[in-house]
Amino acid sequence: MASPAIHQAITEAASKYRFPEGRVFEYGTAGFRMKA
Repeated sequence: MASPAIHQAITEAASKYRFPEGRVFEYGTAGFRMKA
């Protein structure tokens, strides 16, 4: 699973861009898996 720091960064991005957190988290997870 993603580290707490990554999860927090995604949550902050959700607050800044005002997207549904679930969707932002999904994009973040996909991006993390692609880079990994």
